[in-house]
Amino acid sequence: MAVLLRGKFIDIVSGKAPEGDFGAMFEVPVDTMPENAPAEIRDEAEKGMLSLDRSGYYIGVAQRAAAKKAPNSGSKYSVLLIEDNLQFSTAVRMLLKLEGYEPRVAGNRDEIVAALRVSPLPDVILLDVNLPGTDGFDILARVRQHPALREIPVIMLTAQTSRRDVLRGLAGGANGYITKPFDHEGLVKSLRAVLGLTD
Repeated sequence: MAVLLRGKFIDIVSGKAPEGDFGAMFEVPVDTMPENAPAEIRDEAEKGMLSLDRSGYYIGVAQRAAAKKAPNSGSKYSVLLIEDNLQFSTAVRMLLKLEGYEPRVAGNRDEIVAALRVSPLPDVILLDVNLPGTDGFDILARVRQHPALREIPVIMLTAQTSRRDVLRGLAGGANGYITKPFDHEGLVKSLRAVLGLTD
């Protein structure tokens, strides 16, 4: 993880219809762990971390954007929360509203496709891993391969805490990885980082 943190990751303690058929995203199988993941990231994950496989750990990292991103709506930043736990998604939605974001929630494949068809596209996606009928890593891979979606920052927000999962998310193109239970301030900092907003 040290290589990731030394790179682009930071530690965390307009009305136009979207292009493309997002329903087709789930039709073709994809490789969720890119073969071109840098060797130093793979090596770093393997060094001295055997105990993490047994116990897991808390992590909150996000990639700082090179430049400030303007909201797709022109006014408020929109966050698509992909989460099937109703109680958790309600709490996160309330937090996002309090912080000035416009939240959208999707809990399964049909809802994800429907949410991506709403104009404008979300500015950020918060993505759980354990979802009914699909998997967050698979969704991440499909987002990164879709021409209209690939530039949207994705932050994994999940209870999956093993080093393998963290590496899989970051190497697969996630802009951040936050484990549940999460720190309120950590999530806010992560969102600001991936949107290029200053603290």
